[in-house]
Amino acid sequence: MLPQMTRPDGIGKWRSVDFGGIRHVPGAGNGEIWDCFGVTPDAYPVLRSGEFVNYDSAPKGVFGSLQFGVGENQRVYVNRSALYYMDKAVYAAYALSGMQQIVAFQNFALLFPAQIWVRTDVRALCDSAAELPESPAYGDVYAVRSGSEYDAKCWDGSAWTDVGKMAGVMRARVTVGAAFVDGTCAGVPAEANTIEAVNTALDWSAWFSAGDAVTISGAADAENNITLIIREIDGFRLRFYENSFKKNTAPATITVERTVPDMDWVCVNESRVWGCKGQRIYASKLGDFRNWNVFDGLATDSYAVDVLSAGDFTGCVSFMGYPVFFKRTGIYKVYGNRPSNFEVMGSASTGCVNGHTLAVAAETLFYLSARGVMRYGGGVPQCVSRDLGALITGGEDAFGGSDGDRYWFAYGGGTEAFVYDPEKGMWHKQRYADAANPSDTLRYAYTGHDGVVLVTAAGRRYGRITAAGSQSDAFCVEFADFTEDQSRAPQYGANKKGTGKLQLRMALGENAAVTVSMMFDSDGVWRPVKTFTAASVKRSFYLPIIPRRSDHFRIRFEGHGSFELYSLSRENYKGSAL
Repeated sequence: MLPQMTRPDGIGKWRSVDFGGIRHVPGAGNGEIWDCFGVTPDAYPVLRSGEFVNYDSAPKGVFGSLQFGVGENQRVYVNRSALYYMDKAVYAAYALSGMQQIVAFQNFALLFPAQIWVRTDVRALCDSAAELPESPAYGDVYAVRSGSEYDAKCWDGSAWTDVGKMAGVMRARVTVGAAFVDGTCAGVPAEANTIEAVNTALDWSAWFSAGDAVTISGAADAENNITLIIREIDGFRLRFYENSFKKNTAPATITVERTVPDMDWVCVNESRVWGCKGQRIYASKLGDFRNWNVFDGLATDSYAVDVLSAGDFTGCVSFMGYPVFFKRTGIYKVYGNRPSNFEVMGSASTGCVNGHTLAVAAETLFYLSARGVMRYGGGVPQCVSRDLGALITGGEDAFGGSDGDRYWFAYGGGTEAFVYDPEKGMWHKQRYADAANPSDTLRYAYTGHDGVVLVTAAGRRYGRITAAGSQSDAFCVEFADFTEDQSRAPQYGANKKGTGKLQLRMALGENAAVTVSMMFDSDGVWRPVKTFTAASVKRSFYLPIIPRRSDHFRIRFEGHGSFELYSLSRENYKGSAL
């Protein structure tokens, strides 16, 4: 704020030209923003309007999504009836409830806790084989509908080769009549190393692969109910190392299962999927998201460890090349590059209360803690939400996201999203409001092809902030108390003052409108000063008002469409102490 010398008649003028972020705290005033929505810091120090972009007119019930390409339809999302890829249902043989984390791993998208995978290297979905292209590039993958699902086809240079299902579950379970017999291993006769199915038409490779760790149960001999690594698959025979079992040629019904641990939070780091539940950290086999129980003494093994500090894990994320895990009162980073030297190092820091709020923006990690929104760069976390004051409710049902440059934060069931710009250190707020669906509230966020996408409980998607340009793009900015008694204007002290004029430098776009209002001495009454409806290039507007004595006053700008405020000047005259 820039003060002007007081004239002999006691009239002075103050001008604000630096419009930063929200400061919803008792000490805010004199040109600082108390509350707002529908504005963006992109043009700082100019105050500019901006609004959500509505992507979906019809709800899809989405409660998990992942962007895997640059196009609008290049995303995986899930609702309570199906898994979608490129806006088509590709896997529907399950029923889900609750939020799903979807992470990218190589050419797959992985859903947790549902433990479902889908290929993301498929270039197109075809309703029949006749729709496959005649001259694709070598290695191209397409998918052909097969009932309610899709089969993946890969072009090998001369023909289409079947490469399995396009989507499926990570676990595998087979119950079959089988015997424990002698066999071979690497072409050499071996004793008690083979599970031989009674049904010779059965092909174990439909469920398992060599290198999978499987758990065997139901065997008559208890010592055969163990977890082992498959070494070879030969049709209806599973082969392991020699003397893995107690030989029993009498067929019996057994279950062979590849399991995946239940995990509340997951992330991907260095070709492994990492996860946690309770006080345990898990890591998959290197390059293999299906195997979590391979302990072969190799650098590619799976990994698991218990962290017996207070509380359960509340989230995890890959950050600065390490998997980082959070509890409410601690941060745990896993160092090392193989299971034999993995080491969990913890610090008694302000932890995360909800893993859905973890997101990286501008090379910095942000999350919600018991103290507010924290910024973490690998050292000591710092709170960045103090300026939001009472706008941060303290609840834990929240979610966050990032567009790469800014961090987005919102409470589940609310209608407002807070946007933090790390470069400028400023918070702004965006409001979701649908007059036709007033009960539809925000539920979660994901990163879309052009920024953060906020999703409502009904599945409507709202996108990144852009310059406002239509009558539906509403905005509102309320400035904190103007007291004009700072050290730069000591002649006013704490006396009352009279306000007689406002002067604005602003610009309005086509079909835009803005109303300027004032409130005096916190009486709760907003008094309109003037409404502007005509489009205008940047220029000054002089607004005389009925002089009114007050200790302090507030100014509010409310409207729709494209709006830019360059300066805000107030003309006051000096009053008495009473």
